[in-house]
Amino acid sequence: MVPGLWHRIRSPSARDAALVFVACVLGWSTLTYPFGRDQGLYYYVGREWALRGRIPYRDVFDHKTPGIYAVHALCVKVFGEGLWGIRVAEILAVAALGYASALAATPRGRAYRGPLAGYVALATSATYFGSFDFREIAEGELWVCLFVAAAAAALSRVRNATASAGVAGAFWGASLMMKPSALWFLLPLLVQAYANQVLPIDLTSPLRSLKAWALRATAFSVGTAAVPGAALAYFGAHGALRDAYEIVILANATYVKQESAIQKKSDIVWFTGMFADQMQPTPTVVGLAMVALFLGRRRLPDGVWAASTPLAFLLAAWVSVVTQGKFFPGHWSVLLVAVALTTAFFVRSFRSLRPRTSAFLLVAAMVLPAAFSAWRLRRYIDLNETASEYVRGKVTRREYVNSRFVEHAVAAAAVENEDVADFLRTHTRPEENVLVRGFQPQIYARAERYWRGRFFWSTFLVAETRTYNREKWLAEDQADLERVPPDVVVTLRWGAEMDSPRPWLAKGYQEIFGTGDLVVMERPNRK
Repeated sequence: MVPGLWHRIRSPSARDAALVFVACVLGWSTLTYPFGRDQGLYYYVGREWALRGRIPYRDVFDHKTPGIYAVHALCVKVFGEGLWGIRVAEILAVAALGYASALAATPRGRAYRGPLAGYVALATSATYFGSFDFREIAEGELWVCLFVAAAAAALSRVRNATASAGVAGAFWGASLMMKPSALWFLLPLLVQAYANQVLPIDLTSPLRSLKAWALRATAFSVGTAAVPGAALAYFGAHGALRDAYEIVILANATYVKQESAIQKKSDIVWFTGMFADQMQPTPTVVGLAMVALFLGRRRLPDGVWAASTPLAFLLAAWVSVVTQGKFFPGHWSVLLVAVALTTAFFVRSFRSLRPRTSAFLLVAAMVLPAAFSAWRLRRYIDLNETASEYVRGKVTRREYVNSRFVEHAVAAAAVENEDVADFLRTHTRPEENVLVRGFQPQIYARAERYWRGRFFWSTFLVAETRTYNREKWLAEDQADLERVPPDVVVTLRWGAEMDSPRPWLAKGYQEIFGTGDLVVMERPNRK
């Protein structure tokens, strides 16, 4: 922000809006990103739910909780089919996270002083879009952060203590629908409730305190149950409750146990250290900010709570990652709520001790090194330059995707997925039945095609570590293939038996297109 222009903006709300706008601009290049595999899963389920009324779990098989599908379904309803709708939603979510965290850092009964939300949005946007790549965003973690921060804001800003507990419970319940690991944020929310006197302790009248706790705990519990309860009622009314239980609870329990990266306790330390090294200097800067808050708690306007609240959120975020046992890079993005709240408390506390004009310099000094180490800054700049060239027509879509987006080794390259999707879009009709075997569901999104059967991806059926109900689901998959044989099928050239071209060749299918890892085949006598 140009200093002269900044000083011309007198209104705190206008400054908030200006900084939030800059925060949103930091994520503009994500509008051009392809999908990774996970994003393809969520989009497909959400799209089928929104456009064809196919119920998750009953009609379309995937194993996440329903919140992320609902987000994608809403994006399809609002923006139509396309890869950029969820990216717009994420940019707006980062802005909302800035406001929610700023409100959470402003204690009950005190006036909100802008432009705190803008500073927080800038910090969270730089950290999120600068640290995670195309496969690691558009997951459930950002929405967990937003709903948890909104719950903390409700505990801080809703005037009636009982009502604030109920609203906070509803937001926390929504976060659980995004990822069950959000359960661990109950502890910092209790800290936030106590800090804002939602859960008072009056030693002179313990019975009165107990009654207040009981009333507000009841309100929180009712609020928490509202969103999951509505989801259960919905799936129950559509005959999908048993399927949801089998897939989300039982199948996931087996999957988490059998694919855990934690073989011994030292693995937790190793993975945490690896992440801290990979993300440097973000963890260091956030940690130093929390130490500064804690050491200076006697001078801060809110005492120890200004220090302990963001620390509690940081601990809960770390535990939520560890308990999943996977340590995928995208899982660590749940730490964004700690980044947001630390920035909010730090800036607010700093402004109470220093001239107000110094706040911008403070957050700039915190955000820039926190979000970008040297190589990440270089990567971010390079990617945005290439995205700009793509938008201006200087490079083709294929050149852009091939130069900047790399999938894991177990799947075809991102450019291969898009090559196959583009072929399907031009060589198949929308009403045709297209099946993608393996773990490339993002092909459906770009091709704008779908499979009428239930199992639109097959890795869950064949992976050695996903054994729950395998025989039953394999039989269902084969029944689907007999009932609605695909007109066109995408197979893995070197895949497992059911994912490879071999069983389709035996049925008379013929290859019509291929890449290094993928083979597209068509049904005999297809018109």
